[in-house]
Amino acid sequence: MKNKNPFSSTSTVFKDASTFDQGWIPDWRTNPLPCRNDEINSLTALFKPVLTQNGKYCVNALILGRGGVGKTITSKYFGRIFRDAAMEQDMSMLAEYVDCNEHSTRNAILRSVLSKLKLSTGRGYSDPELMKQLVAFLKNNNHYLFLILDEVHKLEPDDLLSFINASITFGSHNVRMSFLCSSRSQDWLRYGTERLTSRIQKVYTFKPYNTEECYEILKYRNQLAFYSETFSDDILKMVAEISADEKNMRTGIEILRQVALHLDENNNKVATAEMIRKAGGNTISNYNTDLLNYLSSEHEYLVLLAVARFFKYHDKTYITTKEINEQYDIVSEEYGIKPLKFATLKRYIKRIEDFRLLSKTFALPEGKKRGRESRYSLNSFSAELLEEQLTKMLDNLYP
Repeated sequence: MKNKNPFSSTSTVFKDASTFDQGWIPDWRTNPLPCRNDEINSLTALFKPVLTQNGKYCVNALILGRGGVGKTITSKYFGRIFRDAAMEQDMSMLAEYVDCNEHSTRNAILRSVLSKLKLSTGRGYSDPELMKQLVAFLKNNNHYLFLILDEVHKLEPDDLLSFINASITFGSHNVRMSFLCSSRSQDWLRYGTERLTSRIQKVYTFKPYNTEECYEILKYRNQLAFYSETFSDDILKMVAEISADEKNMRTGIEILRQVALHLDENNNKVATAEMIRKAGGNTISNYNTDLLNYLSSEHEYLVLLAVARFFKYHDKTYITTKEINEQYDIVSEEYGIKPLKFATLKRYIKRIEDFRLLSKTFALPEGKKRGRESRYSLNSFSAELLEEQLTKMLDNLYP
């Protein structure tokens, strides 16, 4: 009997799965950007002189906020509006988005931009020469560059300064470019300097969405992505509460995606509350690693890595203080860092607990009739993912 191709009979709850692409942003002509209208209006007022002065003006702005508050999608959405407004005035503009995780040097960014403009980027050119080439091209061709630098703290401070300082270096009437940067607040606190902030005309701080805003966004995304019967209003409100509690909009959007895939795999059509609870646990494990940005000491990272590795390789629900200390000593030796004494180490464990990265309970020690011991668990985290994230971070610090 000939097998039937499974694609031929598979139904789906997705009306438009492309809205879950990482680079997706709504078309501003037909779809608004929920809950960021005030910020879009403010950005429009800030950058409007670029258009009224026909490109003989440059401005730099910075968006701060934790992960999942809409920094990237707002920047891209505004970039499309800005570019289209320029085109309506017959002004040639390149609105380019750069993820500084991928392009982490001035050289890499300049070569990427110049290649988009079809200009030479031969290896013989130094960074200042590439910058001069870009400035000259923009001026001579009445072209304008609007550059969005996401995760900008990944650049060396001097590299960022060379960009936002261009109007001083080359003269304001010669530089036809503006920059919109974004960073997580904690990263910028460790990264930003007075020289950098003095060159930024306006700083926006995006707060996490509240429950009502999360519901509005989820309802909007649901209408775009799914058929109407898939997620009821009650289910969307449930997901909104999870997103608001986690202070991360990506959590809610990922829950919808995971539940929708589960429905398709099981040939179901309607999401249930239990599906949301299960998907929520998985998604929170994936996205709460934003909390790692609040840690400030190498020993905090080492402690958390020790805990993650313990749970990755041991089928237990808790780890004791003694076991943390043992694993911490091993990890410290691996990275060539002198381990702290036990009494000092406990203060770092307490700090990690305060950030809700670990939860603590007390119990009778195994095999004993008296006393109590501290037991620590990961709060809705995947030990494997956490170990992977922390290993990457420490490998970068101690190559």
